[in-house]
Amino acid sequence: GGQVPLPGLLIVLATNHEPPRPGMPPPGPGSAPPRPRRPRFGGLPTSLGAAPPARMSSPLPRARPSAPPSAERYSSTTLSPPQTAPATPPPSTAFSPTAHASAPLAEPVARPAVQPLSPPEPVAEPQPAPPVEVGPEESRLPSPSPDEQPAASSVEPVEEAPSGPGWTEQLGAAASSAFAQARRFLVQMLPDRQVVEEQPDYSALTPGLEVETEAAESPPSRARHLETAIELETPVRAPSPAVPAEQEQARAGMDEPAVMPTPVLDLPPFTPPQPARGARARLFLLLALVIALLVPAVVAATYLIEGYDREAQAAQLTDAAEAQLVAAQAALDMGDKAAARQQLTEAQDFLNQAIELAGLTERRSQLLAAIETELQQVLQVVLLYGLTEPLITFPPEARPQRILVEGEDIFVLDTGRQAVYQYRVDAATGLVADQAGLVVLQQDHVVDGVPVGSLADMAWLPLIPGYEDRPSLLIADRNNNIFRYDQRVEGATLLPLAGQNRWVSIGQIETYETRIYIADEGGGALYRYEGGQYNVPAENWFSPGTQVNLTGMISLAIDGDVWFLVNNGMILRYRTGEQVPFSPENSIGLAEEPVDLYVGRKELENIYLVDAGEDRILVYDKNGAYLSQLVAPERDLLRGLSAMTIDEVSGTMYLLTQGGVFTHPVVQ
Repeated sequence: GGQVPLPGLLIVLATNHEPPRPGMPPPGPGSAPPRPRRPRFGGLPTSLGAAPPARMSSPLPRARPSAPPSAERYSSTTLSPPQTAPATPPPSTAFSPTAHASAPLAEPVARPAVQPLSPPEPVAEPQPAPPVEVGPEESRLPSPSPDEQPAASSVEPVEEAPSGPGWTEQLGAAASSAFAQARRFLVQMLPDRQVVEEQPDYSALTPGLEVETEAAESPPSRARHLETAIELETPVRAPSPAVPAEQEQARAGMDEPAVMPTPVLDLPPFTPPQPARGARARLFLLLALVIALLVPAVVAATYLIEGYDREAQAAQLTDAAEAQLVAAQAALDMGDKAAARQQLTEAQDFLNQAIELAGLTERRSQLLAAIETELQQVLQVVLLYGLTEPLITFPPEARPQRILVEGEDIFVLDTGRQAVYQYRVDAATGLVADQAGLVVLQQDHVVDGVPVGSLADMAWLPLIPGYEDRPSLLIADRNNNIFRYDQRVEGATLLPLAGQNRWVSIGQIETYETRIYIADEGGGALYRYEGGQYNVPAENWFSPGTQVNLTGMISLAIDGDVWFLVNNGMILRYRTGEQVPFSPENSIGLAEEPVDLYVGRKELENIYLVDAGEDRILVYDKNGAYLSQLVAPERDLLRGLSAMTIDEVSGTMYLLTQGGVFTHPVVQ
């Protein structure tokens, strides 16, 4: 048509003979025609339109053309050609070549939105409309006549003085320009919004089941079709209209059981997304750079702030420790050791927290040395510098709990190996040659027809003139049995005692002079047997009106009075069957983990309490006054301290640990 706009468009519709799908029989004579399939992601347009030729209704140069008529819509089944404009303009309208040259031929016409279509029905092919012939009058434009030329104005324009824009207009223009530049930058950096979401093919997921959807069906509706198809236990196949269902069943065979295949969900392979390009790629790159720069900055700022907080908190704790030290020194000047000890302990705790937060400085080092010096004066700490090498070394599996020394013999009760070992000290060298020791009694051994149970305690029975011609070692087990061992006689023997059937659960045994004391923890009683009179039943040593609770009893010691050590750190004292008030001084606190108690018998008037929690020995007098505490110069030397005994004749302390036996002169 050249420059002449087309008045219409001819559309020819024909049947699309689609080849048969895989798995379907080819169409034969008598079979129904195949159903036309719609496109998967859309359909045919619902209307076609074209703009008619533009005509000017006014000869004025600045007159706008009239609005074009709306486009005609076509139905999906019936097509009609558009109504063409008349070949010649109406007589009342004058044609202006100037306006025709300045105005466009036709304004763009917006296409109507695509409407959803119903399934197509087979219709007869429409007959094409006869083409519209365009005459030569419409193929060219008429030339303007001299009379139609616009007359020039005889009034000359008056020149006005040029005036520049004001400052407000300049500021507004600058703001508009900056906003436009920022908007263009953001549009370039933000990802593209026009993303075409490809709809998945749900028909491929369920073979044998044909799911028909509309051309404009929504994704949720397709998802419902997919769920319905997956929930079916057997594939669904629509029977052919030419073959009845009875013939298909006969063809499959009724005698054989039908094997129903299990539907398999065949998902399409994963396709990675396309790499980002353009503005989207620039956005990702910008985010990566921001994260790479922001993370180190945030981490550095966090550490810097936390460092300032730690320094401030450590300074406050140091000031509190110094204040507690000054208060403790004032309490010592007044003779209040208990208050001084508590304040010094708090000062040490504050200073340790400050060192843990911000490290050791010169000021904190001086405070720490001053606090330790004051604590040693208040706590009367005595360092055992005589501890060198252990006299006896134990294997790793050993768990020694009791130690007893008689002359040159050392007896150790080991609950880890459940045995009592005897070690002999060489009088010439003062060393133990046999580090393995001799087994005196062990659990599960049979002595005089009685099996040995779990070992509980042991004591030394001295020579009793007229009754016992030789000393012996007494060993008690948890089965309420008492065994006697004499190194001059081969092996151990069972010591029968009268009234043994009244015992509930014995846990401790002790001797004083020629008497034997057996503590019944379960029965809350203490049985005393006179020397050599073991066939006479013993009575309860406690007075009838005395309330006794031996639960948690750890150790038993006798020096004329009976002393019990309980696992909560308390020491109970009894005399002539009744309890005597006794309370150790608590200015330094009670033992953290008491495990043994030794009470001096002869010239030694002290009480030694073994504290395994702090690896120390607390020393009191028999009135409960605190004297001192014994510790090793090296903290790990007495690690695992479990028991102690004193040879008052030689003035030697024997300290039992999990690793061995140490000796040290007695400290008053």
